[in-house]
Amino acid sequence: MREFSCREDAEKALSAFEEELAGSVWAEKQVLQAARFTIDEEGVPVETGEAGYLLQGTLVPSEDRLAQLVKKKSFFIVATNELDKERLSGKELLEGYKGQSKVERGFRFLKDPQFVASSLFLESERRIMALLMA
Repeated sequence: MREFSCREDAEKALSAFEEELAGSVWAEKQVLQAARFTIDEEGVPVETGEAGYLLQGTLVPSEDRLAQLVKKKSFFIVATNELDKERLSGKELLEGYKGQSKVERGFRFLKDPQFVASSLFLESERRIMALLMA
């Protein structure tokens, strides 16, 4: 527990601490005045007459701040050379990017040494696509 020599220092420290909080808020916060003591020769505590200041409060999770943190850290960049939004919207771009894994799985299947391409003969494009995307 840290003690401050004046109320202003305690309030500045409280403000600085609150600014650093990421996903919480400090509720029921207050600056308390506390008496200072010293120990005399006999080992007995004696009040010095000086005052010190302490911070007291409760840290509470903040749903708003947590949502902001998640939103701030939850983005990625998908780039394209198609700049015309009418030809390719952001939603279509994202759907294409997410669908890329299906295509990759199909090529992984073709590259598999156990798959013998020369012995496979399919007449329709629909059947080839079905085989690759399965």
